[in-house]
Amino acid sequence: MHYDLFPGGSSGSTEPPVAAPRLFGLNLGINSPTDYPRPAFGILAAVLAALCCYSVGKLRTRDFGRRMLAVRSSERAAAAGGIRSGRIKLQAFAISGMAAGLGGALVAYLFVNISYVSFTTDSGLQYLSLSYLGGITSVAGGLIAAATTTGGIVLQAFDSWIPGFNTYAFLIGGLGVILTAILNPDGIAGP
Repeated sequence: MHYDLFPGGSSGSTEPPVAAPRLFGLNLGINSPTDYPRPAFGILAAVLAALCCYSVGKLRTRDFGRRMLAVRSSERAAAAGGIRSGRIKLQAFAISGMAAGLGGALVAYLFVNISYVSFTTDSGLQYLSLSYLGGITSVAGGLIAAATTTGGIVLQAFDSWIPGFNTYAFLIGGLGVILTAILNPDGIAGP
């Protein structure tokens, strides 16, 4: 891809910066790329994450959520029950894409300048393995995966207690996935 086609090339636009967003009188802006975000942005991210978790939890108890679980359990049995699995899969993809887009927008806003270098194959595999480790069948599993990822609260705590702990994060995560697959295939959160 030719980055020169875009204004500013791969380093980003040289236009004046966008004004800091405001919501209900709270300044959600970030001072500069090197500063930590203001507390209001962290609160906004936490509220949006809680709303997404609540929505997914409620979705599982509704008729549509039960149809999704039926397709996940056995696509043939769901089809025999009159559930159109292709339609359910497409709707599930749209819902997950919306949640991923919201998270991606928050990450892009937080880091100001996003490039493909930030998202490597290794980091994608790490996120996938930690999702399995936490439990991909539950909302709590996603929260456990988020807490145990690089930069998450669990690894930050262990790194403050044991200096250099983050250098072994991939190894510990890989061993955790192997043990989870053998001892508890549903993940740490379980059913």
